[in-house]
Amino acid sequence: MSRMSGNFLVRPLTTNLRYSIEAASIKPFETNGFSGVNNIEMDSGAATSPNLWYCACDKDADQYGQITLDPADEWDAGTITVSITWSHPAASSFDCMWAVDALSVGNDDSFDQTWGTQVTSLDSGGTTHDMYTTADMEVTARNATAGDVVIIRVGRLGSNGSDDLNVDAWLVSVNIEMGSTRSAF
Repeated sequence: MSRMSGNFLVRPLTTNLRYSIEAASIKPFETNGFSGVNNIEMDSGAATSPNLWYCACDKDADQYGQITLDPADEWDAGTITVSITWSHPAASSFDCMWAVDALSVGNDDSFDQTWGTQVTSLDSGGTTHDMYTTADMEVTARNATAGDVVIIRVGRLGSNGSDDLNVDAWLVSVNIEMGSTRSAF
């Protein structure tokens, strides 16, 4: 809705919903789920450096975890942008295939439904214990409806031929941005 204010046309801005989900909040799947939360103390020691908290994703299997968000009536049911922050132990090859898909569930809808179209991102690691972030992946939730709960599945596709990371990938966090119906004012 636009309105005139003096000699200026004023249009309300919308702000996106942004979430950063730590490994501890990502729930592994019952079947083909990655490990629960692990941590490693960096070489500098606990007093001088942080621990790295992560979910370990196997090198030879497709493994997934799930994030459930309830943006209430603020989600516009549009595209969801996801990136994955990750790391790895010592390795000799470094390409890792990540995947994301989503669905939405409303009041009196069944949780038993199929995922939306899966989107992937091939990202390259390198230095042991460094942080890496995938390119943004644009995903559309199956049955997207404003006001619904959004369930996002993230995973490593270790069986994908392009994934040659020869150790576990460590999923550290998932960054999510969703369009919003709320205005910035």
